[in-house]
Amino acid sequence: MKIDLIMIEKQQHGKALEMKADADLTFDSFWLGIQGSGLEAAAMGQMVVAGDETVRDLYIESEVGSCPYTFAKDRAQLTEVIERAVTDPQWRADEAKRVGRYVVAYHDYAAVARRYEQIIANATGWTNVATPTKKRGKHVAA
Repeated sequence: MKIDLIMIEKQQHGKALEMKADADLTFDSFWLGIQGSGLEAAAMGQMVVAGDETVRDLYIESEVGSCPYTFAKDRAQLTEVIERAVTDPQWRADEAKRVGRYVVAYHDYAAVARRYEQIIANATGWTNVATPTKKRGKHVAA
């Protein structure tokens, strides 16, 4: 099976998203954990591959409790991941679903708003911190 590697560099964001939307999997930063490009790909239903053992361990130790992306720390693991992604479409789909669930739980606007509310409440002691809604007019601008 032929694999086409497409480098999305020096593109306007809209064009980069258009190019990414056609991919089966996306490689994200290998030294910083999952970044914006990987989050976009996960939201598009793609498997995301990245690899940094320190960042992976931070994900596992934090409230996430697992590494959200498909991990490949070196060339050998990356080769294994790519081969499996190509030859095992069910595994690739399962990995895409797993990282997609992470994005919904931790990076969806509603999830981020809830986390900010919690941070503000913890920092200020306020018990009625809420983002603006149609039902509630009182809110804190942060």
